[in-house]
Amino acid sequence: MLIIPDISRWEDNPTTIQKINFVKMKNAGAPAVIFKASQALFTDSVFKSSWADAKAAGLLRGAYLYLDWSKTGLEQAKYFCSVIANDPPELPPIVDFEERQAIGTKIPRSELWSALNYIEAATKRIPMIYTGWGYWIEFGSTNEAWLKYPLWVANWGVTSPKMFLPWKKWVLWQFTANGNGLQYGCEALSVDLSYFDGTVDQLKMFCGLIPTVTTETRLAALEKAAREHGWLI
Repeated sequence: MLIIPDISRWEDNPTTIQKINFVKMKNAGAPAVIFKASQALFTDSVFKSSWADAKAAGLLRGAYLYLDWSKTGLEQAKYFCSVIANDPPELPPIVDFEERQAIGTKIPRSELWSALNYIEAATKRIPMIYTGWGYWIEFGSTNEAWLKYPLWVANWGVTSPKMFLPWKKWVLWQFTANGNGLQYGCEALSVDLSYFDGTVDQLKMFCGLIPTVTTETRLAALEKAAREHGWLI
């Protein structure tokens, strides 16, 4: 499994000269890094200062919208898409669904649905959902329509994440909030770390950077080669 850090302003102090060292992060074995891009209608400071640096270091990049309840999901999705428009992430866009404060009369899963639909239409990519078991049980649903969206599950301090319907498998698993920040080039001593269950090439396939090779595609290619070499009549 690959380890991918995710960062926000908590892992960097933009008022200091020192910045996150993404070369060090890559040398520590991380193939990618995920940024908090926006929340409500503001851009995270570490995204502003470091988005281009991560790309220059050769890391694949992800970006998430931290959905809160100060604005509608649609408003926040429009802002998020404007933030990533000029330099899109390599990973699919992500909506972080975990905020408990100030929900008021809003229906969280409806706001999430609105945000996901807008992001998909605007970016032409199917976004991911970040959430955890307890939050999804309380505010999500078991409707299989959610299966369209790949799951980034948060569950710390366990040997495998606690799953919840409608999903039966995860793409990313945030397994700790106490990763070694210094090892991954951060100023903060702790950093969130997630697993991707696959190889670097499989991660690139997930990002759409190299074609996904299905069994059918592989067999068709073998048959074509066999006919070209006269092995089949």
